[in-house]
Amino acid sequence: MEFHPGPESEEVALFSEAEIPWTEIAFPVVKITLDHYFQDLKTNRFPVRMFDVHHAEDRTITTRLISLSSS
Repeated sequence: MEFHPGPESEEVALFSEAEIPWTEIAFPVVKITLDHYFQDLKTNRFPVRMFDVHHAEDRTITTRLISLSSS
């Protein structure tokens, strides 16, 4: 498999779940997406989820699940 950085990436790499540098993930939504992916992988069910993302004045970010498909 070949992959390369794109216009929004300076570097790219592939990781197993255990190797993911969780503290280096720049966007909280990416971490949440990965968390759900690994949970879904255990059941082999991959529903579509939609979240509201809220940015607070203190720079914290929270998410709220607003839709979950049944498949």
